[in-house]
Amino acid sequence: GLLIHSENWQALNLLQERYRGRVKCIYIDPPYNSKTTEILYKNDYKHSSWLTLMENRVSLANTFLSRHGVFVCAIDENEQERLGLLLEQVFPNMDKSCVTVEHNPRGIQGKGLSYTHEFAYFVHEKGLELGKRVIASKAKPLMKTGSESDRTTAKNCFYPILVKDGQVCGFGEVPPDDFHPQQVARVNEDGTIEVWPISTDGRERKWRYSRQSIESVSDQLEVRFGLGKQPVIYLNKESESYRTVWTDPEFNAAEYGSTLLKNIIAEGNFSFPKSIWTVYHSLKAANVIDYNIVLDFFAGSGTTGHAVINLNREDGG
Repeated sequence: GLLIHSENWQALNLLQERYRGRVKCIYIDPPYNSKTTEILYKNDYKHSSWLTLMENRVSLANTFLSRHGVFVCAIDENEQERLGLLLEQVFPNMDKSCVTVEHNPRGIQGKGLSYTHEFAYFVHEKGLELGKRVIASKAKPLMKTGSESDRTTAKNCFYPILVKDGQVCGFGEVPPDDFHPQQVARVNEDGTIEVWPISTDGRERKWRYSRQSIESVSDQLEVRFGLGKQPVIYLNKESESYRTVWTDPEFNAAEYGSTLLKNIIAEGNFSFPKSIWTVYHSLKAANVIDYNIVLDFFAGSGTTGHAVINLNREDGG
C-alpha cells in the first residue's frame, strides 16, 4: 500500500495524475461534526464550513473512481441529511443508498432518544451489481408462494425447468398468456421432465428468477422429489445481497474497533475507530477483489488498511 502524510485535499491533488479513474472503492470516515465528541480532527464546524470541507474533497475523489467504482462514506445523525444532499450534487445520475449500521448497541446517554446506530452512504453507477454477503448454505423452494406469487404478477417468471436423471438440465421459454399447463410435471419424448411453478392447489405461481436471469444461478438449483414423486426445484443459497440494516454483533465499534486497536498499539492513539468488520463488509459490498485499488483519505487509525490486509489474506489479492 501507499501511505501519504499530508493534509488530505493537497494529497488528493498530488495523486490525481497517477490514480485518476483507477480506484475501485473509496471508503472514508470523516469528522461527524459532533460537538460532544473530541477527536484528532476538528469536529465542531458550522454546517456550512463542514459542507465546504467535504465538498472540496469529495469532488476531487469523484475523479479517482473507476467506471464500476463505489464511493462509501460513514456518517452519523449530525450531518447525515446534509451529506446525502451533497452526494446527490457531486454524483449526479448515480445510485445512492443509505445503510444503517448498529455500531453501539448500548446506545448513547442523554435526555433524548438513545442512538445505537450510524449510517453509511454507498454511491455508484446506476444498475451496478454489488458484492454479496456469504451466508450459511440454506435451501428453499424456487417457486414463490404467498402474496405477489401468482403468475400474473411477473409473466417472465413463468416457464418450465427441464429435469433429467434427477438434475436440472435446461430451461424452457415463457409461454403465451393463454397457455396453461395441465400438470406440474410433464415427461417429454426425449425423457426430460418439464417442471412448472404450479402449487398443490392448482394455482399458477412463479419462479423466484425470471427466464432472463435463471441461468445465472443454475449451479445452485437442486431437484428433490415430493409427494407422488413429483420433482420440486430448490435453490441452494450461499450468498445474498447486503441489506440496508446491519445489526450483527461484529459491527460493535467498542469490541471490534476500540478494543481491537488497543490490543495492537495501546491506548491513547485514536478515539472511536470503526469496527474492522464494518469496513470489511463495506469493501465486500463494493465488490473489491483481486488487484483493485482502495482509497481512504480520512485514514485515521488505519482500519481501512487493516480490512484490506485481511481481504488480501483471504484471496491473495
